[in-house]
Amino acid sequence: MNKEDQMYLIHLVGGDDDILEKLEYETTDEVIGLLRNPFTQGEYYQSAEGGLYTWEPRTDISYEQIDTENGPLSLTFLRPRVENVRFLNGTYVLPKTAKEVLATNLGEEIPIVASPDLDRYKKEWKRCWNVWFAKSDLGVGLRSMEYEYCTIYDIALLFECRQIIDTDTGLRHPTQVAINKLDEVDLPEELTRRGRMRECFLRK
Repeated sequence: MNKEDQMYLIHLVGGDDDILEKLEYETTDEVIGLLRNPFTQGEYYQSAEGGLYTWEPRTDISYEQIDTENGPLSLTFLRPRVENVRFLNGTYVLPKTAKEVLATNLGEEIPIVASPDLDRYKKEWKRCWNVWFAKSDLGVGLRSMEYEYCTIYDIALLFECRQIIDTDTGLRHPTQVAINKLDEVDLPEELTRRGRMRECFLRK
């Protein structure tokens, strides 16, 4: 994030982690579109300077945490929309621009709790999970996510958000994560080995 120009800043790096090019974008949709390029175009991204780049959006992107006047800002809030553009049926709303992101204030920590609907789970329905934010004074945007049935992979993506932004209140909240009824469900093995899903599994 370029704090002075209030722009998203993307570093394109080489195999030795050397920065080869820097790209700046004003809007959130632009930066998500660029990061999703291998999904949408299926070929190399060609920069304005003529460089050719490719990456795996699920594993090759580093979402940094930066210091701002309003406290630390984690860019992990972008990740769900990068990996799934229709994440939670469009209920996952983000600020429209980098300027709006930088204008948010640091709020209180939110516990994010995932719970399976056991009736749907036993019927082997993929969308058998709900998410609940254990905080009372959230905006309607975040609350609308609680009414969506989602997959365990949606839950895993949401859990990777070290901060989540409430666009109605202008607050970004650090997150804690937990899963209910873990003893009554089987999680995909690949999810139990990585990220914050693994942390939940180890606490079981």
